[in-house]
Amino acid sequence: MYIPHVTRQKTLTLFETINQLAAEIAHEEGLSEGWLNDSVKGFLTPSAKQESYMQLGGLRISTVSPDYLLAMKLIASRYGETDYNDIKFLMEKLDITEYDEAARIVSAYYPPEKILPKTKYVIEEILEEINEPEEDLEL
Repeated sequence: MYIPHVTRQKTLTLFETINQLAAEIAHEEGLSEGWLNDSVKGFLTPSAKQESYMQLGGLRISTVSPDYLLAMKLIASRYGETDYNDIKFLMEKLDITEYDEAARIVSAYYPPEKILPKTKYVIEEILEEINEPEEDLEL
């Protein structure tokens, strides 16, 4: 596909502007430099509940509801501490203590063929940790 040089230049300028804004937001909010990326687009569905986060001139920044974010994180279920901690945090925030509660949220946004076995294992593992009785500390 042919893209005129001017169009590519404007596109690059837009991405540079977005990256600059992302760096400013990261600094102001104490976020890591890579907090904004477009890899999430593979997990977006039309049923996403979007909430406005902020408006910067002509740029509107939206976020999704905690239940939708949990569903996306569970569908991705990437190995590593960050996703695991994010999923656990969201499950605790949403007061999820049973497998069916988490499964219902994922199923509300994604068709069964998109829900892989690893999602089930992640839910079970995190629920085991969440529901683990706290040990009494003796002094």
